[in-house]
Amino acid sequence: MAFTLTEKLRRHVHEDEVVWLGTVSGAGRPTTRPVWFHWDGSAFRVYTSPGSAKVRHLRAAPGASLNFNCSPEGEDVAVVLGTAEVVDDPGPPSADAGYMARYAARLPGIGFTPAEFDASYRVLLRIVPERSWEL
Repeated sequence: MAFTLTEKLRRHVHEDEVVWLGTVSGAGRPTTRPVWFHWDGSAFRVYTSPGSAKVRHLRAAPGASLNFNCSPEGEDVAVVLGTAEVVDDPGPPSADAGYMARYAARLPGIGFTPAEFDASYRVLLRIVPERSWEL
C-alpha cells in the first residue's frame, strides 16, 4: 500500500511541533523520543547529533515510526511507518528553509543560536514514509 498524506496527517504535520520517533535498540527494545521534524513533501526531516542513540539504532535497523500526539481522550491517533536514511553531511540545519521556518524562533528556548544548533545537530535523519494508520 502506498503512503498517502491524509487530511488527518496533513493537520498533524502542520500543527504538531513535535513527533515521537520510534526506533529499535541493539538489544531489540523499542525506544521513542520526541523530535522536531519537517515534512518536505516526500520525507520527514529530523536533525540530530552524530553520537545519538537514534543514529546508532537507525544505522543498524532503519525501520522507524513517527507517532503524532493524540487527544487527551486517546483519540486523533496518527502513526507513520517508514525507512530512515542517516545523512552524515547534509549541510547545516540553518540552511534548511522549511525546518527553520518551523523552529528558528524556538532555538533560544533550548539554549542555542542557529550556529550552535548547526554545530550540534549535524546529522539528518531522512524518514521516507511507507504506510500509516489512524484512529
